[in-house]
Amino acid sequence: MENQIQDEYTLSLEKSDYIQLEAELHKVQKTLKVETKRLVRLTSQLQLTRQQIELYSKEAEKALEELKDTNWRITKELCGELRKITNPSRTLVDVCEKIMLILDQTENTFQNFKTLTKSFSLFKTLMSSKQSQNLSDTLINNILPIWKNQTLVQAKLYKISKCGCLLAKWVNLLVEYNLKTETINSSKRREPVLDQKIKASNIIVSGIERQMENIKEMLSIKKHDFENRLDMPHEEFTAKFNFFGNDDGYFREDTRKMGRQSILSELNPNLMSKTAFPNLSDPHLYDENSIKMIGHNIKYEGKYDDAGCFSIKFFCL
Repeated sequence: MENQIQDEYTLSLEKSDYIQLEAELHKVQKTLKVETKRLVRLTSQLQLTRQQIELYSKEAEKALEELKDTNWRITKELCGELRKITNPSRTLVDVCEKIMLILDQTENTFQNFKTLTKSFSLFKTLMSSKQSQNLSDTLINNILPIWKNQTLVQAKLYKISKCGCLLAKWVNLLVEYNLKTETINSSKRREPVLDQKIKASNIIVSGIERQMENIKEMLSIKKHDFENRLDMPHEEFTAKFNFFGNDDGYFREDTRKMGRQSILSELNPNLMSKTAFPNLSDPHLYDENSIKMIGHNIKYEGKYDDAGCFSIKFFCL
């Protein structure tokens, strides 16, 4: 009775441990799912960032080429025609003032612009030097309206001044080039950060996967031990009540099956298979090969030397 209580208590503890391991496995799987999603998101962001760098690099290179080409198309003759305009439109004046602002001139008036263009070589040198420089955020904000309204500005200047159209286009390309360059630089700064986060996330995911495999292995071991514990009483019973040998063909059934049938016979004799019990009318039932005989040597020692020992054989059913 005490052994049965002890076995039930041990079995209860094993079930409790198994349930706890299953709960821990579920928790680890949930954590792995969250971390895997984070890893996928970071990988996608890194891929998008690299694509952005590649795309904007090509567009920035194209904008720079167009910027240089536009600067080359602004000739001395076109600047002379612009200076001849006595009553310029507000749009043309605004473009010329923005050019003076970009070239870091102290006086950003239309009149000073015409004066500067008279020194054409200096004017072109200043424009060329600004093409390879990064403009400040303040300056970009000041000239941004021309970039935003480029189509409208070009339409207003088309019939007034060809030089004015080229100057407006140059401002537009300069802003576009700087914006794309800033985007590229920002993406390049972000790329190593994302790469580092991905490496850290990969390490975390690998650790969680190893932890999950360990838990699964422990669950498998406990499940195997639990199943063996359930089968143990039948095996022990079979080992204790294996009377007959397996060589003569009387009992060729599995040992475990005999043990279980023996238990069933104790509970209900009608459940016992007829073929599993020896044939009592068989003349060879008590042959030496069919019965395991146990020999005992009994030695009697007494007063007389002629008291010796003898051997007997017995068996029981």
